[in-house]
Amino acid sequence: SIRRQRQMCIRDSFNLGVLGARLTHDFSTRIAELGISHKQVGILALIDADTTRSQRQLADQLRVAPSLIVTLLDQLTAIGAITRQRSDTDRRVHVITLTETGKDLLNQAEAIAYDLDHDFRSSLPTKAQKALDMFLAEIQPL
Repeated sequence: SIRRQRQMCIRDSFNLGVLGARLTHDFSTRIAELGISHKQVGILALIDADTTRSQRQLADQLRVAPSLIVTLLDQLTAIGAITRQRSDTDRRVHVITLTETGKDLLNQAEAIAYDLDHDFRSSLPTKAQKALDMFLAEIQPL
């Protein structure tokens, strides 16, 4: 029935949300020793991938308020992970650059993420791991 299909969709969406929250919590716990948050790791990764160079672009890519980005960037600046400089072409824009400290933090966080991924995947049967790979390949652009 349609009602049953809706209930299953809600259940699936809820379960994915719970899984995401659990993995985020586990990742946050594991990176706590680095002194940065999972949101800050995401910012470092975007800067490192060179997909963004300004605070506004970061906020747009992460779909968060610019004020949150400013707070997170202030914290990353304070620990020497990034630098911010006014753009030569537009004084309203701050160009963000990863420092060696930031690269080191990102490398450590990536190793922690790899270990978390390994732990999570190894808890799944082989068939479920393959299904997860297929699912993630499908939703990758999201």
